Amino acid sequence: MQYYLGILFAMCSLAVHRVVLHSNDTSTPVIHVGVLIDHYGLSIHSDYYIGQYKKTFETAFAEIQKRSCVLTGYRIQMHFRSFPLDFTDGQAAVEMVNLLQSGEPKVAVLGPEISQNLIESQKIARIFRTIQLSYSEMPENSVDQTDMSLFPTLYKLNQASDLINHLRIKLMKHFGWKRVATIKQDNIHVKDIDNFHFLMRTNNMTLVTASDVVDMTIIPNIITTIKNFDARIIFGSLSSYVANYIFCEAFKQGLYGQRYVWILTGLESGLDLFRTNDCTLEEVEIAAHGHFELRLNRLLVSSSPEPTITGRTSKEEVANLETKFFNSTFDMPLYGPVMLDTVWALALGLNNSIKNLNKQGKSLDNYSYSYQNLAAIMKGMKEVAFRGVTGPVSFDKFHNRNRIGTLNVTQHFASSTRDIAFYDCRKDSLHWFLPLNSIWKDNFIPSDSGRIINKERLIPKPLYFTLCALAGVGILFTIACFVFNVVWRKHRTVKMSSPNINSIILIGCLLIYVTIVIKTAASATKATCAVQLFCFWIGFTTTFGSMLSKTWRVYRIFTNEKMKLNMSIRDTHLLVIIGIVVAMETIVLIVWQCLSPHLVTRQLLDREHMTTDSGDELFMFYPVCQSEHSYHFNWTLRIMNGTLIAFGAFLAWETRHVHIDALNDSKTIGICVYNVVILSAVELLLSLVLQDKPVVLLGVTSVCLFAGTLASEMLIFLPKMLAVYKISTATPQTAVITIETIHNERSNTAH
Repeated sequence: MQYYLGILFAMCSLAVHRVVLHSNDTSTPVIHVGVLIDHYGLSIHSDYYIGQYKKTFETAFAEIQKRSCVLTGYRIQMHFRSFPLDFTDGQAAVEMVNLLQSGEPKVAVLGPEISQNLIESQKIARIFRTIQLSYSEMPENSVDQTDMSLFPTLYKLNQASDLINHLRIKLMKHFGWKRVATIKQDNIHVKDIDNFHFLMRTNNMTLVTASDVVDMTIIPNIITTIKNFDARIIFGSLSSYVANYIFCEAFKQGLYGQRYVWILTGLESGLDLFRTNDCTLEEVEIAAHGHFELRLNRLLVSSSPEPTITGRTSKEEVANLETKFFNSTFDMPLYGPVMLDTVWALALGLNNSIKNLNKQGKSLDNYSYSYQNLAAIMKGMKEVAFRGVTGPVSFDKFHNRNRIGTLNVTQHFASSTRDIAFYDCRKDSLHWFLPLNSIWKDNFIPSDSGRIINKERLIPKPLYFTLCALAGVGILFTIACFVFNVVWRKHRTVKMSSPNINSIILIGCLLIYVTIVIKTAASATKATCAVQLFCFWIGFTTTFGSMLSKTWRVYRIFTNEKMKLNMSIRDTHLLVIIGIVVAMETIVLIVWQCLSPHLVTRQLLDREHMTTDSGDELFMFYPVCQSEHSYHFNWTLRIMNGTLIAFGAFLAWETRHVHIDALNDSKTIGICVYNVVILSAVELLLSLVLQDKPVVLLGVTSVCLFAGTLASEMLIFLPKMLAVYKISTATPQTAVITIETIHNERSNTAH
């Protein structure tokens, strides 16, 4: 909200028309402000240069004097002091001493322009306890600006490039970058890059490699080092000339394209591309295509349509200043826009300090060089916040009193440049002009290093739906058989085949179909691995154990002709046999899960490994259930069930001459055993061949399970269904199969 105070100031009454600075009015309290102007000695342009700066300051202060809302009851008296720029050590310090000691105490000093003179004069200003405002840039390689004690009373209106470091960190956080490389030119923003390295350490970021371009011959080594360390994000502080050779070498070594991000600063007026000795212009343009530049709003007139503190837009304010020079012999100086903001910053800071001085019984017109007065002025400067010609103006309240404004992020192509974002230092916020998908190709943000990406290989939808459909068909057929078995349980054909045992067979088949569903649809977890294991083995054992028990009963009856007539083998006897077999299987499974439980592991698919355009290594994996001792337990279960199948085959062979179809399932069991053996052999063979293709193996094993289970059900129940529909009535039969029944059936068969 403070930035909109400018509108309020612009609307304030102009009734009290201040006389410009040199008024003879002695009744109005005077604020004394010093101005240091350094110029080029005896050059014929010196008077012109000094006149430019005087005219700008006088115009700016005159505008302020017209405002009844700023420094009400005061008039401003400027004290100019100029000196030639002959680079004599200490000259600026001498001029500052003379300025501060002559006449009335100065509440503030503006200038000088040259950084070395600014440094020397600031050493004197802090001794005299006077604030100093700079409108020019102070190069970071001239002195360590992060040391606040060197400039305790200096306010810098021209943004220091040290602010770019905060933007660099913000960009890294925004895009998730943790590893970067830096390249700096030996005389371009040395301290700036060093401070960036410090900020990276404090933010837990990694500096992969830092390079200095001390001469052009080491550029190939610099690019090679960056490539060897696999750095993808490169920050450079370079001149346009050196940047061309950097991009030439980057082209030769392949450090360009979608996987690399070049972010530059230090360019005087953008990157001016040209051909080098080793690269054509087209090659340099290819390497530099899409690079980013971080720009400070130095000397730039803000393009914002919002009004400045004067009530005019930035462009209108500059046009107004130019009209002041139109009728004079001077042109507006290069630093004109930022000089206007400097004057306004001082005026608002002094205006804010009036209340602080009043608390001490002091005022701006009787200012003295004291700590108390300096503290009151600096407290007022902390509150400065307004929209100026060059953009928002405020000062870092806790560090080195740099101006906090906005920075621009631009993206450059061979024939065009576009603004993509600006960074508000005051709010530490990054505002984007463009959506990210228009900045990065295919909306893919480059990573800071070559990543290893593990991606789960999903079951193809056609296979998924096919297997689910097959399992569904099997489950429905099992339910249909179960309903048939219950409804027609008193029919002679069904009853003689033991409907209770048939129901147990169907339960086993149902568990196998459930296994297919779990393998296909459920996400692999420790629990689903265990459920899948139990469902399959118990389902398999239940199915073939039931078949075995039925065949065993036939075998016992037909091989024991001396058995007493009142002796019988009931279903309960068979259920005990089934229970024993299933219990043995369950014990093995429980021991397995207790000693070596299944865990979900990732099986990498080597044939599906690829390198993406961004340089990432993409590995496809499929989640599989594995156990440390699965080999031993699997073979234990295979031997147990193999023995069961072999015994069942033996019983089926021994009872092959029994021709009581309703009673004897030996032929059916023989065919079922044959199917299981063939399908198991096929599955075992394919599991060895398709080890690196788990998805295909899943489909094959599921189809084998479905085919074997459905075939067994159809062999057992379809003949019974056909027999039921051929015989329209059901004759009640005894629930016990006796020797007498067998003899009767034998005699009928013999005839």
